[in-house]
Amino acid sequence: MGNLKASDLEGTRFDYFNGEVRLEELFTPLAGEHQVMNAALAVKATMLALERTEEKDNAEAGSHASPPQNIERSEAIKAGLAATRWRGRLELVSTDPPVIIDGAHNAGAAVALAAFISKYLAGRKVILVLGIMADKDVDDILRALLPIADETIFTSPAYSRAESPERLASLAQDAGFANVHVSLTVKDAVALAKDRQALLSSDIQAVIVISGSFYTAGEALQEMGENSILGTLRETR
Repeated sequence: MGNLKASDLEGTRFDYFNGEVRLEELFTPLAGEHQVMNAALAVKATMLALERTEEKDNAEAGSHASPPQNIERSEAIKAGLAATRWRGRLELVSTDPPVIIDGAHNAGAAVALAAFISKYLAGRKVILVLGIMADKDVDDILRALLPIADETIFTSPAYSRAESPERLASLAQDAGFANVHVSLTVKDAVALAKDRQALLSSDIQAVIVISGSFYTAGEALQEMGENSILGTLRETR
């Protein structure tokens, strides 16, 4: 249903096709190739809802019914996709220095994040800030994300379920990843990441990637001047 055309940190471009219906040059500001399927499903659901609404309106209007406004419908769908926002999902929150926040808190999301970083930020040094809940698939998340990082800073959001950064660092070192640091708070981790970024950057700036939990993402956004959203975040498997 969706045909990827381009994807980068600014978003994803794709064509949608389903039977006789074809919409070209669609854009969503959500980054990642996996967003094509999500967006295509959203388009399909919207098309079905609009068709049923039109059928109901036409039935009520009887002989005075107007033909479906396909052009208007297509433009509305394009506008809706372009206005989509999903905080904490491959979100570029700063360009100077470059900082990406992704709340990947399970193995599947971590794999998707790692695939995007490996493909679209190839050649860039990556400083990974990672804070994970203890009841999540910690080993699988580490297995997916550690290989993309030149350095990893383990931290802990202010939440009772958070795994200790010391244990995360120990697991990483046991797996053969030696270039790790520990910061007890997300605030300290963000500050350390910026310091390390300045040291690692040369002609091309190193990228900070903050991930592992939406709680970690929420606190990091606060440290970068955003309004507090931590209290509204909820994680499920």
